[in-house]
Amino acid sequence: MGPVSGGAKLRKDRAKRLIARLLWVPKSSPVQLNCAMRNLPILLACLLIGVIGCSRGEKIVGQWAGDTQIMGQPAHMTLTVNANGTYTNVAKLTGAQGTLIATDSGKWKLAGNKMTSTVEDLVWSVEGLDAKQTEQAEKMLNAEKANMIKQANTEPDSTLTWKDNNTVVIKDSESEITFKRVK
Repeated sequence: MGPVSGGAKLRKDRAKRLIARLLWVPKSSPVQLNCAMRNLPILLACLLIGVIGCSRGEKIVGQWAGDTQIMGQPAHMTLTVNANGTYTNVAKLTGAQGTLIATDSGKWKLAGNKMTSTVEDLVWSVEGLDAKQTEQAEKMLNAEKANMIKQANTEPDSTLTWKDNNTVVIKDSESEITFKRVK
């Protein structure tokens, strides 16, 4: 990673503090927070898009829900996989001060039980803060949008293991999550 300008560094520091406040990351652990912030886009992307594939594409088409932990906090995901090779996923991370919502969308393709995905858009929103804090939080998070999409698109393929037609376990380099079919 190259040098960071003063303004960019300040924005990243503010984003770290915001995420720490929302997700209960202690102020006293800057190493943990730096690691968490650096890994957040990768982890979110893997979790958000990791479920989009199987050996037969039609099997994964539909709506799915799964729960996991991100940075030690509960996260709920709702994923819609379309037959035309597109997807939309909403991840809600609940913390002490509010809820961080990340919605990503893009394309997916399959090769056996390996899925390759491309994130095309990532939208952030925050619930539970006052209007000014919400505006500041969304502005900081959206400032990192292009970097997060770029990082997400460099992640390796995910592996799918079907438990039955309505349950799939997704494993990537960061996690293993069980998703259940909603419809």
